[in-house]
Amino acid sequence: LGARIIGAQAQLGTGVRTVCVVAGGEAERAAALDALAEAGALESTLVLSATTALQAVVASAAACSIAHANGDDALVVIDNLEGHLALWKESAKALSRAGVAVTPEEAGSQQRAFYSTLSERAARKKAGGSVTLLLLQPTPSLRADASAVYTLADFEGEGYAQRVLTRVQQLLDAGVAITPAVLAKLDIPPPGSGHPQG
Repeated sequence: LGARIIGAQAQLGTGVRTVCVVAGGEAERAAALDALAEAGALESTLVLSATTALQAVVASAAACSIAHANGDDALVVIDNLEGHLALWKESAKALSRAGVAVTPEEAGSQQRAFYSTLSERAARKKAGGSVTLLLLQPTPSLRADASAVYTLADFEGEGYAQRVLTRVQQLLDAGVAITPAVLAKLDIPPPGSGHPQG
């Protein structure tokens, strides 16, 4: 999707400068470069790559800074927000270790505030030009092996939010088997799906 949008910008000749952040390994970077070359947009796109969660967050901030320094309109494409999610989870764990309790109600608003530091970088600049962000998040399937039955430890091991752990425990206490069908009804991604909502 990101390569198609960047390619469309190049074909339309809008003059929009593009900075793209590619998360993952060499295979993802090579695929992104190939897609941009095929779309005819490689020459007008600066590509930053990141292989770790921390590098992804730093590369995203750097891409926004580069776009802001550009005098004209700029498009920043961040192909995966998983690094930001990983950093948020580590921050929440650090707060917990420091004795700062984060209730499930607070967790959502704090996480939105955490992400807003990135999303607020999109702006129309007073001196002219603008920065547009395209934030992408690959979404793994919510489907899992229909015969699977999960335990609370499956959710704890993957760092699910406390409110999910509480719901799972309540179901287990009521004698309900935690199957993919039950999780689908509750809109909870199954353990092992890699879904960011987990």
